[in-house]
Amino acid sequence: MLVQARDVISAHARVLRATPQQSTTTALGNPNQLLSNVPSPPTPRMPWPAYVSNTFDAIPGGVNGATDESLFYGPYNTLLTYLFPPTDNYMISPQFKRPPEGRSIDFTTVFIVQRAFHPVCFLEIKPPGDYMHRSSRAAADDQMRTRFFDLADVVELPVIHGVSALGTRLCFYSYARDNNILDPPRIPPDVERMNDVAPAARWNFDVLSDEGVARMTQVANEVKAMVAQHAWFPLNTIALSGLFSLVMAFLTTLGDRVVRGEDEGKVVKCMECCTTTKLVNDSGKVKLEVAVIARAICSVQHHLHPLEQLLDAPVVKLRVLEQLMESRDVTRASELEK
Repeated sequence: MLVQARDVISAHARVLRATPQQSTTTALGNPNQLLSNVPSPPTPRMPWPAYVSNTFDAIPGGVNGATDESLFYGPYNTLLTYLFPPTDNYMISPQFKRPPEGRSIDFTTVFIVQRAFHPVCFLEIKPPGDYMHRSSRAAADDQMRTRFFDLADVVELPVIHGVSALGTRLCFYSYARDNNILDPPRIPPDVERMNDVAPAARWNFDVLSDEGVARMTQVANEVKAMVAQHAWFPLNTIALSGLFSLVMAFLTTLGDRVVRGEDEGKVVKCMECCTTTKLVNDSGKVKLEVAVIARAICSVQHHLHPLEQLLDAPVVKLRVLEQLMESRDVTRASELEK
């Protein structure tokens, strides 16, 4: 009996030795591997500075309970000033738009970001309650598209950015000038069904959320990168004075030479702005090309400014008119007199 029991135990021992043993590490998994599978915490984004976010927190009734959109004017103006600081020659210009005739009285407040009086982007504000209603969202979407239509021929940047704010909820728009595409696309109304032409999902960013901070910052950086390519400079009194002096000297020199019969038909190149124009002498009258009169160089940035846009100023118009009379360009002078 003892021999048989010993043989049975030995047999079981051989079976156990032959069976692969599962270690505790294998059964539970490698601790290091388990830790590597745990998702890492999201990378923290930089929030708005306290002085910006505090303006939103101070809105009476809270950002979702405010019924008057004017309560958001100050906070958004503060935010835009942070993104486009005056120290970089940006300014925030609030404009109050009256609705077109025949439409309900719905005044629109739009904050236009400008640099040297050139609009570069804009933000329209509506109360947070508009987010809940199809008609209000549709009106906000329609007003945004109208604003793009108005700015398409004014903004010189390749892409125009606009933001619709329903309280703190944001919808981002962009218009590409090269292909005339406005995103997001318009949803046409269905002739038979009441479809939602401005889905609430389009206002999918909150200005106070991490995603909203990141998106607003991204748009601002894209705008400033495009602005840097244009090198606009704010025209102050000193810059304008230098601009006018250059134009007057340029006209005097060209006028005198052409009246004397010199440089007839010659292509003249301005050494400062590299603008070329042809001089023509017609029966003693100097016909300076419009480009000569209308373009001059700003000595600060070497950027061409159309002088004709400044001719509405009486002093400027008088000086140009006197110069043209002296150079015997009666035709051009009569045009300015009108």
